[in-house]
Amino acid sequence: MRLELPDARPAKVSADHLPRHANHRDTAVGASGDTRLRMSRENVNLALLMYEAFNRRDLDRMLALMHDEVEIAPRLGALEGDYRGHEGVGRWWSNLLDFFPDYVAEVEELDDRGEITLGRIRGTAHGAASSTPVVETWWQTTRWHDGKCIWWRNFATEAEALQTTGLETG
Repeated sequence: MRLELPDARPAKVSADHLPRHANHRDTAVGASGDTRLRMSRENVNLALLMYEAFNRRDLDRMLALMHDEVEIAPRLGALEGDYRGHEGVGRWWSNLLDFFPDYVAEVEELDDRGEITLGRIRGTAHGAASSTPVVETWWQTTRWHDGKCIWWRNFATEAEALQTTGLETG
C-alpha cells in the first residue's frame, strides 16, 4: 500500500499524524492476530522518525534507529567510500552536511513492503561554497529488523530501487 503524504504536513512528522488505516500494508492483516501488521506499521513509523531525526540534525536519535552494523549506500557511495556501522553513518552525515548544510529530506511518499520501506524523497539544499540551490527527487529502500535499520540504499529512480532490491511493482 502506498501512503501519499499531503503537501501541508505539520513540521514534526511522526506516526501520530498518519491515519491508522493508511500506514500499513493491506496484505499484512492476518486472521489470528496482527503481528505482521504491527511490524509493518512500526517500520513506517521508524522510517518517518529517521527522516525527522535527520532534518532536526539529531545524529544521536538517528543512530538510535540504526543497528550497530548498519550498511548504507547513498547514491554517490562508490565515490565516497564504504559506510558501515554507526561510525560510517556519522561519516556520511558529516560529508553530506559539509557540502549541503541546510539539506532537508521531505518524504513525499512511503511504500510499506513489510520489512522494507520504499520512500520517494524530495531533497532540497544550497551548496556550502556557493548558494546554488539543489532540488532532487530520489528513492530510498530501508530494511528493518527488530526495530532497527539494518541497511538503506538510495536510488535515482523508483524502477532502479525496485529492481535492485527485488521488490515487485504494484
